[in-house]
Amino acid sequence: MNHTDEYGRAEVAIGRENWIAAALQALRTGGTEAVTLDALAASLSVTKGSFYWHFSGRDELLEELLQHWEAETEALVSAAMNEPKPLGRVLAFFEIVASHRGDIPDAAFFAWARRDPAVARRVDVVESVRTEFIRDQLIEAGLDHDVAQQRAEAGYLATAGWIERASRSHRAQSTSDFRRFADQLFRWLLEGIPVWIP
Repeated sequence: MNHTDEYGRAEVAIGRENWIAAALQALRTGGTEAVTLDALAASLSVTKGSFYWHFSGRDELLEELLQHWEAETEALVSAAMNEPKPLGRVLAFFEIVASHRGDIPDAAFFAWARRDPAVARRVDVVESVRTEFIRDQLIEAGLDHDVAQQRAEAGYLATAGWIERASRSHRAQSTSDFRRFADQLFRWLLEGIPVWIP
């Protein structure tokens, strides 16, 4: 459905997902400060009035961004679980993350969490889900709980660091670059597992 602007001209129909996509792009490039109605409306070539067909205000839009980010982790874990072997699931998880690192930017949510305790609590939950997923696969592969927990933390943090650097680096880094990095990392993390290659 098209709406009209303040002069009665028809505006191209802009849906809720369009506003969310524009907000994610703004978040990616400028953090939460860049997620303003004026900037988003300009990027979509519509008036601010059309925003209120979909959201009650900016806070609802920011909440939607958080929910999208949280849902992304659930989707990544679900996709990785399609692999038949536990270590294949871990590698698949990080490969999927690396190949989609620009879609929903972790770094922007981490920066937001530093300024907002409520967001920080939700970021903690997301990171716990990711780490526990890795830990559970390592346990299934044969490591005891404590060792698996330590290695899961190390593997997650090392990989998150690689992805963060790749997202801001001027050098193109591909999924194959990530696979080489992950292979070396996993040889250390999975020491003591008789057969670790997925």
